Amino acid sequence: MRRRGLLSPVEEPPRTSLAAGLSMGCVIAVVMLLATTFAGIAAFGMSEGLAICLSCIVAGVAGGLLQQVCFNPRVLGLPWGYPARVALFGIAYLTALVPCAWLGGWLPVDVPGAWISFVVIYLVILGACTFGLSRRYRRQRAAYAECLDAYRARRAHEGGAGPRD
Repeated sequence: MRRRGLLSPVEEPPRTSLAAGLSMGCVIAVVMLLATTFAGIAAFGMSEGLAICLSCIVAGVAGGLLQQVCFNPRVLGLPWGYPARVALFGIAYLTALVPCAWLGGWLPVDVPGAWISFVVIYLVILGACTFGLSRRYRRQRAAYAECLDAYRARRAHEGGAGPRD
C-alpha cells in the first residue's frame, strides 16, 4: 500500500534540469523572502509593505500546497474527475486568499465593491485557466488514444503475442 499525504515520496524527478533548477530557486527565494520579512518585522515592526510581502508569501505557499492536495493522487487519493478537483481547489484557494488579502491590506476593507471585484476576477481567472487546461488535456488524451490505437494495430498486424494491452 502506498503512503498518502503531502509527505509521501515522489517517484518521478522533475522532467528537466531547468525544472529542477527553477523549483529549487523558488524554494530558496521563498526562504530568503521569509527571512528578510521576519527580520524587517523584528527590526521595524509590521509595516504595510511587510504585511503585503508576508501575505503574498503565504498565499503562494498555500496555492502550491492546495494544488498538491487537489491534483496529486498520492496526497488524498480522491477518485474525482478534473472538474470536481478544480472546484475543490477553487473554493479552498479562495478561502485562503481572502484572509491573505484582508491581513495583507491588498484591498480597502470598507469598500465592498473592491472585494466583489476581487472575487469576480479570481473566478474569471480560475474559469479561463480551467477552460484552457481542459482543452489541452482533451487534445492530449486524444493524441494518446491515437498512439495507443496505432500501437495496437501494429501489434495485431505483426501478430504480436504477449500480454494483453
